[in-house]
Amino acid sequence: MAAFFSRISRMNIFVSSSSIGRRFKISNRGTNFTIELRAGTTFLTMVYILAVNASIISDSGTTCFISDCFHPSPSCKFPPEVDPGYTNCIARALRELITATVVASLIGSALMGFFANLSIALAPGMGTNAYFAYSVVGFHGLFRTVLPLQPFSSKACSSSSPFSAILRRLWRERRR
Repeated sequence: MAAFFSRISRMNIFVSSSSIGRRFKISNRGTNFTIELRAGTTFLTMVYILAVNASIISDSGTTCFISDCFHPSPSCKFPPEVDPGYTNCIARALRELITATVVASLIGSALMGFFANLSIALAPGMGTNAYFAYSVVGFHGLFRTVLPLQPFSSKACSSSSPFSAILRRLWRERRR
């Protein structure tokens, strides 16, 4: 293990003394190559998450419906001929989702820095969003029309619904 750390130390010294190290003043700023490499990797990961996460969620159709189409029909939002009105709605929603992902990442990372005193970048999880977008909602809301999420509607959660009775029973069993 000591040999591994000595190789990293030699690499940091070599990069600091190279033309690239002198150009970016690595040793003058109190950093080294491996720290900068990790920071660059974190930055690229955050950029990837911001772009791909918004794209995943926009594939669910977001808040765009058939009524957003210039020529409304059940097939106006599916290829081969996607309606321009629906495409404009998806593009607008994608911009809004990128902004929301940036704001969520900014707030999460700032809270991590202020309260935990850790310089860890936080971003929304892409796995959960992909599951929700492609499995629960479906591509452009395909499952939203075929399989409505009725158990989660306010009518289904009323105190007289069977779904509510099942939830109460599960809650009582869990508390025991």
